[in-house]
Amino acid sequence: MVLGFKKLPLAKRLHNKILYTDADTQKADYQTAFAAIAGIIGIGLGWWWMDSLAALFISAAVIKDGFKNLKNSILDLMDRTPMDVTSTSPDPLVDEIRKRVLEYPWVADAMVRFREQGQVYFGEVYIIVNTTPDQEAPLEKAKEELQNIHWKIHDLTIMPVSKF
Repeated sequence: MVLGFKKLPLAKRLHNKILYTDADTQKADYQTAFAAIAGIIGIGLGWWWMDSLAALFISAAVIKDGFKNLKNSILDLMDRTPMDVTSTSPDPLVDEIRKRVLEYPWVADAMVRFREQGQVYFGEVYIIVNTTPDQEAPLEKAKEELQNIHWKIHDLTIMPVSKF
């Protein structure tokens, strides 16, 4: 129980879905154990319905967690945009990369697409480039800088385009 409490905030701060799932599973384990204990104590006190109520709580919690985890797994397999560990909002790292790309003086506009595979991100950055005599050097430097923003960025492609 203590480990579950300690892991949840740490998993959110580190954006580590594996650690978050482990902590969430431990939380579900101790909650169902407490419900079972309450059901047994209720029967001991003569409340025959407490065991049924505890079983109802446990089954509802298992179904809810199973549905949530299955939905998140399927969406991750479909290469959705990276989400925070609670899967409620997009990871701000993707927006940070777009803002960083738009800071380059030779970039007129940019579109960023990322997907998450395991704990790392793979992505494409499509840019509309202002006219520059030499495009390769700034593109390579930008790719290196953007990959060094965060350890999760595993592979990044920068593609100059004429329009989105």
